[in-house]
Amino acid sequence: MKIYGICMTKNSEDIIYHFLLHALEEGLDGIIVADNMSTDNTLSEINKAKSLNLGRRHIEILEDNEVGYYQSKKMTRLAQLAHEKFGADWIIPMDDDEIWYSKTGSISETIKTLPKNINVITADLYNHFPTAIDVPDIVPFKSLVWRQQKKGALPKVAMKYHKGMVIEQGNHSVTYPVSIHSSNVLEIRHFPYRTWEQFKNKAVNGLKAYQATDLPEDMGGHWRSYGKLIEKWGDEVVEREVFRKYFYFFSPTDNEMVCDPAPFRRWLIK
Repeated sequence: MKIYGICMTKNSEDIIYHFLLHALEEGLDGIIVADNMSTDNTLSEINKAKSLNLGRRHIEILEDNEVGYYQSKKMTRLAQLAHEKFGADWIIPMDDDEIWYSKTGSISETIKTLPKNINVITADLYNHFPTAIDVPDIVPFKSLVWRQQKKGALPKVAMKYHKGMVIEQGNHSVTYPVSIHSSNVLEIRHFPYRTWEQFKNKAVNGLKAYQATDLPEDMGGHWRSYGKLIEKWGDEVVEREVFRKYFYFFSPTDNEMVCDPAPFRRWLIK
């Protein structure tokens, strides 16, 4: 059985290297990364990870030169490539700001012990945000130790590959031509907003990426709105009225957060 991660990335130089190593150390056979015209050091960081002695683990780098954020179409194509070129049986659609894990062992061990009729895994997601009491670390997955107590409203999914399947926008669900039998055995720690500069760049790029599509306005609504707010009111206002009000916390315990570091790189590559 082969398990592959698939990922779209853009301007994620602060985390992509660490994301890749964590995912591969969870027992994945490989990861396909599609770089969407990054203008920072993202591609160099991916190549740095690829240059390591990863044993049987494999990183495949692709160029994505389409501006539009057609995530469903692009991720479904990556899943097909993982199966047809690399023989992947299971696909994990990942974002570069996520740490996937299992409470019962590595991801690989957990998937390989599932009943044979299971073809979809749902993974609950918990958001980590920056706080005024964080201890700085070069790795955001290690410095941002405070997370929301409540899980996110929408889980993510991993799945057995099946011809004709479609990974839906947001990686929250999959459409299958066969019946779905699911299990909830994985969890995700999500680090969407790490600094104001990263938030701003993500909002600006997200607005452009959705404006370049014909997708409904309710898809990517938060990125459309944040990007438009920056265009209308400028950096200072949006940093104060959005980022620091809702995604940066001076007193995390007073905002229903708990100190719970992510299980980052539990199985170090030797």
